[in-house]
Amino acid sequence: MADREHHDGGADCGPAKGLYAKYRVERIDGSHKEGGRHEGCWYFVLDPTHDPAARDALRRYAELVADERPRLAYDLLARPELTHDPRELEMLAYQRARAQRPTGGRIPDRGDR
Repeated sequence: MADREHHDGGADCGPAKGLYAKYRVERIDGSHKEGGRHEGCWYFVLDPTHDPAARDALRRYAELVADERPRLAYDLLARPELTHDPRELEMLAYQRARAQRPTGGRIPDRGDR
């Protein structure tokens, strides 16, 4: 981060500041370090607890990854900061169960029983 502008989060930082370094993100597996797969990767931190736009962004992200990563989508939408409709979780749980079935994702409908 030495080559990037750095702010300490003081009073001069705020909505008018734009994009700036406010957090230091490190991967648990250490792959962000020199020679690692994620060395030099750029990360963006969202605060869904306080920022409605962050909640919307994470809901949309969950929607976009639901087919390939249903568990991640479910886990995101299960967060209390993001869940506003219990039916949304029920539908996602159903979709997740379908995606994980070894029978090609088919769950019998009520008429199939």
